[in-house]
Amino acid sequence: MRFGGLVLKSAISLLAVVLILLPSLLGAEDEQDRKEKLRYLILDLHQAATSQDLKSLERLLPLVFKYSFGGDDTREGAIKFYKEYPDKLKDLATVLEAGCKKQGEYHYTCPPQNADKDIIYFGPRAQFEYDPKAKKWVFMWFVEGD
Repeated sequence: MRFGGLVLKSAISLLAVVLILLPSLLGAEDEQDRKEKLRYLILDLHQAATSQDLKSLERLLPLVFKYSFGGDDTREGAIKFYKEYPDKLKDLATVLEAGCKKQGEYHYTCPPQNADKDIIYFGPRAQFEYDPKAKKWVFMWFVEGD
């Protein structure tokens, strides 16, 4: 009987370890993991913007990226635009430095006042969206004006 109890305790311990590790084994992420990924993306974007490193910026942009109202909404179009108007990258750095505010489960808007429905904000702003299937953040757009 004593041997059977030991086997049962070992099986329960093993089951507990599996249940603890299961989310990471299945690739599940918690909100803190997502926030860390977003933080690193923002840091990388900020670095690319402040150093006007268009090669790094291009790697961080999705294929479809909105950078103006009515413009060519592609990564290539954005890079061409930023080559022509490099001061816009300073504006991007400033927006990212101002911080971001969560909007729903998978969206963050920068600067925070852009997410506040009580504030009419027409300045430069950016949006990040989390893709749960790809398990990564996407820099969706950076626009200025109304």
